[in-house]
Amino acid sequence: TYGGIFSCNYGTAEPSVLTIRNGKVSGYVDTTDGGDNNLIGEIDQFGRMTAYLSGMFTLMEFKAAVIGNEGYGPAEAHGPSVICDGAWALKRRADPLVEGVHRTADGASARISVDFVSRAKSWGGWKEFEVLYESFTRSIEMERLKSILAR
Repeated sequence: TYGGIFSCNYGTAEPSVLTIRNGKVSGYVDTTDGGDNNLIGEIDQFGRMTAYLSGMFTLMEFKAAVIGNEGYGPAEAHGPSVICDGAWALKRRADPLVEGVHRTADGASARISVDFVSRAKSWGGWKEFEVLYESFTRSIEMERLKSILAR
């Protein structure tokens, strides 16, 4: 289970919980318009993710490069009460099937830190996440090419 966040020009859009398992991405995105915003997508074995949301009022596209416990990418959302065009980030919160994923002191799934949220909502955070996305994308592409050459 991952939690994600990204900033908007107008309105709000926040992926609340994303489940990534067996190459499938699913989740829900809270938006200003409060529509039925289910997110679905795919992630390949290297960590290249694309997910879409077609809600009652909002259309969104999320891309990400996911390595280990985190991922970064561009996101666009358009609807009558939300306009987003920026970077987003996701962090693994908890997964009972993955050893060592952190939990809060009370044993619940770890929450996204306040620092992470404030970085995601700042202009500097957007730029930082864009740089991380480019770096992750290059790393993923190198791994993909290595696997092709190893065949």
